[in-house]
Amino acid sequence: MISNETLHKKFITPGIRHYLHKKLAHINPVQVDQRSEELLKFLAMSHHCSGDIPFNDEVDEIWHLWIMETQEYFALCQKLRGTPNSYIHHCSSDYMEYFNPNIKTQQPDTDRLFNILLSYVHNYGPFEADRIIYWPLALDIQQNSHISLDEFNQWLLQVLREHSVLCG
Repeated sequence: MISNETLHKKFITPGIRHYLHKKLAHINPVQVDQRSEELLKFLAMSHHCSGDIPFNDEVDEIWHLWIMETQEYFALCQKLRGTPNSYIHHCSSDYMEYFNPNIKTQQPDTDRLFNILLSYVHNYGPFEADRIIYWPLALDIQQNSHISLDEFNQWLLQVLREHSVLCG
């Protein structure tokens, strides 16, 4: 499993960290770092999941800011994918609405979003209390099921084990 510390050290340069902290000076620096790490988790998994983004607006804000620093963002994409010209695109639903006027009223692909949660647990370990808040589907399932965070993570791990048996 890949730790938050490893993600931070490997992918967040001192320059981008300074920039994000400066742009989001009104937010606790620890939360800025957490949001950045959660974005990195998604970006690393993104080649397996297109469509609606599974995280909240707070993480999306980090993505928008990072993209504005085009050279840093391009270098990040290459480093995450390990190949040259591996740009990870971002597209707003407002733009996509031109091509599909119903895009904002369509139901999200919950199977795909759930598979992202499974991938998250597989690659990064169980959701932590200060991290699940950035993943709306995970938080909704956990809270609406009236189970503890530990029970939620155990359930995801069980589904993952069963899935591995089915796919293995």
